[in-house]
Formats: sequence, structure tokens, C-alpha cells
Amino acid sequence: MKDSIQIIPIGGVGEIGSNMTLFKNDDSSFLVDCGILFPYDDFFDIDYLIPDLNFLNDKNVTDIIITHGHEDHIGAIAHLLEKFPDIKVHCSNFAASLIRRRLVEMNLVRRLNIIKATSQIQIGSLVIETFHATHSIPETMGLVISDKLKNYRVLYLSDFKYDKSPLYERGFDIKRLKELFPADAYTMAMIDSTNILNPGKTVSESELLEGIETCFKKNKGRMFVTLFSSNIFRMQTFINLARKYNRVFTTLGRSVNFYLTEARANGLVQYHENELKNPEDMIENDNAIIFTSGCQADHFSAMKKLGYGEHHLTKLKKGDTVIFSSKVIPGNEDKVYRLYNKITEVGAELITEKDLLIHASGHPSQEDLKELIQEIKPSHYIPIHGETLFLKRHCEFIDTHFPQIKNYFISNYTQIHFSPKGVELKSLEQRPPVLIHGDKLEIEREKISERRKMACNGMVFVSLSPKEVQLQISGLPQIIDKEIPHLRKLAYDNYRGKKGNAEKVRVALRRYLYSLLGYKPICFVMEN
Repeated sequence: MKDSIQIIPIGGVGEIGSNMTLFKNDDSSFLVDCGILFPYDDFFDIDYLIPDLNFLNDKNVTDIIITHGHEDHIGAIAHLLEKFPDIKVHCSNFAASLIRRRLVEMNLVRRLNIIKATSQIQIGSLVIETFHATHSIPETMGLVISDKLKNYRVLYLSDFKYDKSPLYERGFDIKRLKELFPADAYTMAMIDSTNILNPGKTVSESELLEGIETCFKKNKGRMFVTLFSSNIFRMQTFINLARKYNRVFTTLGRSVNFYLTEARANGLVQYHENELKNPEDMIENDNAIIFTSGCQADHFSAMKKLGYGEHHLTKLKKGDTVIFSSKVIPGNEDKVYRLYNKITEVGAELITEKDLLIHASGHPSQEDLKELIQEIKPSHYIPIHGETLFLKRHCEFIDTHFPQIKNYFISNYTQIHFSPKGVELKSLEQRPPVLIHGDKLEIEREKISERRKMACNGMVFVSLSPKEVQLQISGLPQIIDKEIPHLRKLAYDNYRGKKGNAEKVRVALRRYLYSLLGYKPICFVMEN
């Protein structure tokens, strides 16, 4: 029916990442965002995860609208366009720059439709109107989706912060949101849950100036500044202070350099081209501010290599200052704290958000949500963008402070049917995210199980022939080396030059190795 809409989150609900939501009615079908989910440690070197795009096979999706350029909202879009090349992409200028980078990696060329924070997009009988929202990356937009007759309106507001006084962009556009989403209309709000456990208000970017300037006043040597690479407004603050204190600046790491230069190309940060110095020329300059990728101690990142003394350009030393203008993402605590220790061991000064007010979240805390909800007064409410605990707490928060609003606890693949008659929920079959590895290729989950066994148990490779047995061992304790002659004899005795005995050899070797090790390595036996 054209006076109703179906909404199906495919990723990003019950998790922070792989954000993608399907909106559809009888004659319209479009997506909002298409992001990646970064893997947990036990995924054994998987690059990232994406939503299961096969779910869209029969959905006749014509368009996708991008709310902002973070990887968990755009990182899978090249995979989407490879599978569905005719989908039209609507995004901001800055998001387009970041998306094109992804497309180039997969040798794709697509035309992108540039939209602004005051755009209106017509898709079938659905109308999508955008408004400016503040966040930790420029050109973030919220969406209001409605039918032509405005029988209902849906607010989709995932990543945002309710910041009315940011430094380098205009504040959250509550005036336009209230025009698009009036309090006396029949409405549903789908809103970010990331900081729902945080009481109070989220710090504004403008409140960080004093803490960041303190870093300049106290420290005279090299300053390595690591932060989320997309937080280019934070970099602008450091650049402005570098000028004030007669310092030079450069970048170390592909990610931070890419975001900074693309932001300048889009007019989002201001510096002269010759102000950004070549790292090879400035790296040993005690007057340098060095923006460094890897605030989460990411593997192979510049910051991790510096901390562990493995960077090819320079080593940290006493007199250096390392500034983490970021928070530790849950799950990364161990590796980040190990990096902190390594930095401290070499005598460098370490400054984190625990020491000075040098980081602000990009998400609303409880008081921010209260203020926003009091302004827009939705009829219905669905928490999104957060782990399951966050969604549950968000529902409880609405129950406590806004009991008149009907709220709904959902997960990925919950079909939400919203119409003038109310809200109906239906649980669809869950589809786990798809694993991406290597040259942007899918890898099956059972292969991860094989990797885990090989990594944890080690491997024995056996080549059988009537004349000899060749044996190679990998990942086993060194004490097994002296057992190789016995293992070779054991294999030959069970083989006896007869075809078809490979399984007998495999079982015998695993049994013997278990008696020595207390576990069974993976054994591969081949007959020549």
C-alpha cells in the first residue's frame, strides 16, 4: 500500500557496523547506507564483513542514499554496485570522494548523484528529504522519509551528535528537522543508540580548544597526534594551533593523509598546499606536528609501528609527545594499552583523553536525546545503530522519560510495517554478514574454522610414495623435530607402499602426536 512503508535493517542493529537499511512500499525500494563491520580478533586476518547482499536479489532496489562517509556506512558500497550496477547512489561531495576511492579499489566506475543537506529525492511514491546533522565527519545528513500525502513520516538519524555550537560547521539543523517532522504529524523516529549508556551531554568539538592548546604549551619536542582519520575538523584545530605556535605539520600513514587532502580538496579544512610538509623531510624536526594513523593500535598502522620501534622513517625518543585524541573502541582495550606501555617505555610523553579534554564523541548522550525528543515529539520510536544492550537500554530510556511514545526493540532482519494503522513487526530469517578477505573476495565461514585449527594446532604435511616418505612440520614445538625420523617410519609402516592407506597414515600420526603434545595437529597426507 502506498500509504504504508516497510523498513528492514539488514545491518547495523545489534552491532556497530555494516549499516544498511531497506525502505520499500508497493512501487519504491531503496537503501540507506551500505557499510562494513570490522572483524573481531578470532576471525583470523579477515579484512572486514559486509551485509549479505543476496537478501536484495528480489527487492528491486533502485537507489541508495548515503548519510555520511564513515566506513561503517559506505565501506561495502563497491560490493553492492558490483552486484547491482544499476543502483543510483545519492551522497554528499565529501562522501562521494571517499566512495570513489572504494570503487577504484575494485576497478569500478559509477556516476554519483551529489546531494546537499536541503535536498529532496523522489523515489516512486516515496519522498526523502535531508537535513544537516553534526557528527565527527563533515557533511552528515539525517533523512525524513514520507509518502507524497504525508500520511506518515519516518526520521532516520543514525550517527549524529546534537551539537549546536561546533567549530567549523553549522550546528545541528533542528529548525529544518522540525519543519520536515512536525510534532503534530504521525511519525516514527529511528535514532542512534551508541552513547545511550552515557549520562549528561556529549562534549562539543568547540570545548576541546583549551585541552588541545595545553598540549602545545607544555610540550616543545615532536608531537605525534593520532586520531580517527575521518575527524578532519579535529585536525583543523591542531593545524590552527600549529600556525599559532610556529610549528610545521605533516602526516604519517595513508589513511590520515587521504582524509586530510580530500577534505582540503572539498573545502572542508583550510591550509595552504605548501603547509603540509613531506614526512621524509620533517620527521626528525623537533618542531613538527605529525598526524599519525592508528589510534586503535591497528595492525600495520603507523602509530603501532612507531610504538613498537618498527617504523622505517623514525623512532620515538625521549622528548617526543604522543597524543591520542580519540577514545578506545570497546574490544580494542588490550592492544591499545599495550601500545601505551610501549610508548612510555621509550621515554615519550603520552597524553590521552584521560589526561586532558582532547576528544569529543560523535554521538548523543542521554541529555542530548532528551532535548532532541522533546523538540520533535515522535509518535513511535525505534532505537538503531548500537549493540543489543544499547538498543535495550535505549528502549528503557524512552519508557522512563517519554512513556507516551510507543517504542520498539528490534534486531537486524526485523520487518517493520509502518502505516496509519500502527506498527507491525515480523522477524525474518537472520543472515550473518559475509566475510571479505584478500583481493575483496568472499570467504566461507567454514574456512575460518579451518584457519583456526591450523593456527592453534599446527600442521603436518606427508607425501607418500613406494620409495620414501617426505614429512614437513609447521607450527609445532621444536621438541617434535627429534621425532621426525620416528614419524617418518610410523607413516611408512602404515603405508607399506599400498594405495588407499593415506587415511590410516593420517590417523596413526595424529594419535602418536596427541600422546606427545596433548592435542592433535592437522595432518595432510598425499599419495604420489
